[in-house]
Formats: sequence, C-alpha cells, structure tokens
Amino acid sequence: QAIEPNWRDGLGDSVEFETPLLDFDTGAINPTLGREFFSSKRQHDWFLKDRTAIEAFRAFLVRRAGRRVAFYSPTFRRDFELLSDLTSGSTSMLVKDNLDAGLVRGKTTHQHLEILLWSGVRLRFSIATSLSNGNGTMNLSVGTPFAASYTKDKIRRISYLPLSRLAEDEVEIRWHDRNVAEATTVHTEVAQ
Repeated sequence: QAIEPNWRDGLGDSVEFETPLLDFDTGAINPTLGREFFSSKRQHDWFLKDRTAIEAFRAFLVRRAGRRVAFYSPTFRRDFELLSDLTSGSTSMLVKDNLDAGLVRGKTTHQHLEILLWSGVRLRFSIATSLSNGNGTMNLSVGTPFAASYTKDKIRRISYLPLSRLAEDEVEIRWHDRNVAEATTVHTEVAQ
C-alpha cells in the first residue's frame, strides 16, 4: 500500500548540477561529469494524523534503510495533461506537449509514469516513446497495454515516477502528542 505525503506548504523542489571539483594546485579532480542532466530533490512534509499513519510511515522508513534502498516515488504533480480517453489494449495516449520529447526525454529518471485514478488506484508504466506532434500535443507510448479503458474524468493525475532515494539516513519525527506527528523527507532522483 502506497503512502502519500500531505503538505501544509507547497512541494519543495531543488536541483543539483554535478560540477568538477577544483584543486588550485592540481587542477580539476573530476573533469568528466557523471550525468548529462541535473538531479532533482523533492522535500515531502508528512502530517501523521494517527497511530496507523505513524506506523505506516515508520515501515516506509525501515524499507528504505536510510539512503541505501531506492524506491519509485511519483512527483505528485500533473506532469502530463491527458487530452483524450485511454482505450483498453492501447499503449498510446494523447497529452499536452510538456517538452518531454525534445528536452528531457534523455533524462534517465524520467522513464516511468504513474496514473492516479480518482478512485485511488495507481497504474504504473514504463515510457516507451514520446513524440511531439508539433501542434501543442504529444503522443506518449507506454511499455504495456492498458488493461481497461479510462475516461479523462476518471484520472486525477499523471506524474513522472522517478527512482529515488532518501537524501539522509536519519529522519526526525516531530511529535505533537502521542498520536499525532510530523516529519520531513527529501527524495533525490537516481539515474537508472
């Protein structure tokens, strides 16, 4: 069962660029960069409203083993705006062009997506291809066919689903009382 952060404030995003380290005596230490693209970090603020939510969050942290175990975590944003219904057996969807085809398609953290239905069901797919139609729309193909048909009004959000890690080994749980707490985690995208 997926747990989802809830926010008092907006979702905190930041980016990191890998740059060469410079030693003024010896020159550049790592002149070849390890990544072509920036690395995104997302701050998630969690409001844990009862003991069940607290235990689910603790179990989530245990499964992560600090920074050691990577996990797929959606961006929790509407990264794709669906323009037509999804058809059972199809692998293609028409979405508003978000420049995925031209600018960030090569970014290895943007190879998967999650479709969240208003019913709470999460559908996860690998992205096979994205092709700009040149008219503000884009055809996005996924690796496996849709098992059912879905109308646009049944879909709450389509988000990138990057592989991520916790940025820190330790997470502080701030207690309001014995049944209510808050916590903050930072997720760093991992290149695949």
